[in-house]
Amino acid sequence: MDRRSSIQTLLIGSLATLVLPSCSWFSRDPAVILKNITLEIREEDIIAALCDTLIPETKKQETVIPGALGTQALEFSLTMVDDCYEPKKQQKFVKGLKEFDLLCEQKLGNAFHKLEANEKLTFLRTIATGDNIPSDITFFFQNLRQLTIRSYTQSEFYLTKVQEYKLVPGVFYGCVKVVS
Repeated sequence: MDRRSSIQTLLIGSLATLVLPSCSWFSRDPAVILKNITLEIREEDIIAALCDTLIPETKKQETVIPGALGTQALEFSLTMVDDCYEPKKQQKFVKGLKEFDLLCEQKLGNAFHKLEANEKLTFLRTIATGDNIPSDITFFFQNLRQLTIRSYTQSEFYLTKVQEYKLVPGVFYGCVKVVS
């Protein structure tokens, strides 16, 4: 009986070492399922951090004003790039993202999403000026910034709380006395 239980334990242990690495409990699903471009989780985190840096969540007195991530700017931006951009522009966007990550690691020694807020802003200012920045990075940054702003200004929060969207453009006063 001793031999049988030890062989059984050995067999179960070896099967567990084969099966467990394929079970990834700590991985997460991507924010958006894309059809035309492929992004790693790290690249998605960089885009999320960039959106959050452009329009951060703020607190005004005791109310929280959602930022770009609170209004799903990440999902909107990635969906727009995936569905609406031409294949050449999609490739340029992804290439610009990869070069953006490499440039950030070269200049600051860390990935963009791991930097402090003031380091992120300084790095984005250098990219926005465009001095000695590759065209793919400039294309990536400008398009992502435009998509983030568009997403935020078209969000339900912005149109109901900030702009106070009205279906009818204004009130019509038919009989008003003109005072001279």
